[in-house]
Amino acid sequence: MAKINDDSLEKMWEAFNMLVSEQNDEQNGMTKSERKKLDTITSKLTLLLENLENKRL
Repeated sequence: MAKINDDSLEKMWEAFNMLVSEQNDEQNGMTKSERKKLDTITSKLTLLLENLENKRL
């Protein structure tokens, strides 16, 4: 597996956090169904990012 650059991983976390903020924003016009789909995606991204963090250590 290729080594992940610390800056790249940090930027991935920043993008992930922005996605979660958008998901939690009640005023952005997303439907309940869209929020549920996004929740599934963010759960999988969390696992992936945590896995990358662990491999980096």
